[in-house]
Formats: sequence, C-alpha cells, structure tokens
Amino acid sequence: MGRGVSDADWSNPEDTGAVIQFFFKAENRGKLGQGGNPTKAALNECAAYLAKNQEVKKGGPKTAGAIGTRWRKIKSIFEAILAVKQKKFVGASGWNYDDETGFGVTESNIDEWNDFVRTHTIFKPFATKGWEFFDEVQEILPATTRGNSIHSPSILGDHSSSLHSSSLHSSSLHFTLSLDEASRF
Repeated sequence: MGRGVSDADWSNPEDTGAVIQFFFKAENRGKLGQGGNPTKAALNECAAYLAKNQEVKKGGPKTAGAIGTRWRKIKSIFEAILAVKQKKFVGASGWNYDDETGFGVTESNIDEWNDFVRTHTIFKPFATKGWEFFDEVQEILPATTRGNSIHSPSILGDHSSSLHSSSLHSSSLHFTLSLDEASRF
C-alpha cells in the first residue's frame, strides 16, 4: 500500500498541534473556506509545512489527504465540546465540561461516564482533562450559530438600524433571541 491517508499516525499530540498552529498563523487563516474547511491548496501547504517542521515519529508522512481527515476530526471535537459548553449537545444532559478538568469524572460517576462515552466516543479522552487545543481552534474557526433563530447581518444589509422602523412589519421579519443570546449585545 502506498503512503496515504491511512498510513499517517496522529497519536502524538504534537502532530495535531502543528496542524492547528499552521492554521492559527494569521497568514493562513484566510485559507479556510466557509465553514472552516481548508482548500486543497491550503492542505498541500500544510503538508509541506509539516514535512519541513515536524519529524515523522510513527506512521507515514502527513499528506494533504491525511491532514484534511485530521482537520475534520479537529472540527468535530471542537464542535462537540462547544455544544456541551453551550448546553446544546443532545445526550449530554447532566454533564458539564471545563477547560481544565474536562468532564470531571470521578469514582462516584464513572459508571454514568462509561455509559455516556459508549454512545459519544468523541468525549472519551476528556474524562478528567480538557482539550488542550480548544482555545486555539475557537480562534481559528469562523463563529457559527446553529439553530432556528440565527442573526445574519448580511440579510439586513445596511438597513439594520431601521429594524425598529414602522416600515417593517412583524410578519415580514422575525427574530427571536433567548435571554442568553440577548445578553451578548
């Protein structure tokens, strides 16, 4: 089998950190498209960066394909943790996440934890420690809002200041903010 996606090994956290650092650099942030997905050219640049700056200790080289797969995993971890922090992760009721202690699993809740990660395996590494890359990835990825009530300034154009104008009828434009969302303004 040739060296490809399946040959790359990501068990060393430094390798994941190097990918994140590549996209963390200001000159590389623009290489992430809408939704925070890197372009093929950016993945190739990242592969060249890793080949030059990161020694392969196990597995094959980090190819553009392998990096793309790893980036999707990074995004999945970030989005799942963010959803738990925002109390929006379905199935995580009763669990809290802290950047330092992760889910704070102790002897008293280990059985519940084992049940939880049986279904939500993405959280298994974070039983007692937070994800070391959360803050960096949060800075890299574009802010996205999910749900039924999304504020999109592009919809309003330059007329956002006229929202309270009598010319706008409630049937033509409807925004709903929860108390949590409203407190950000």
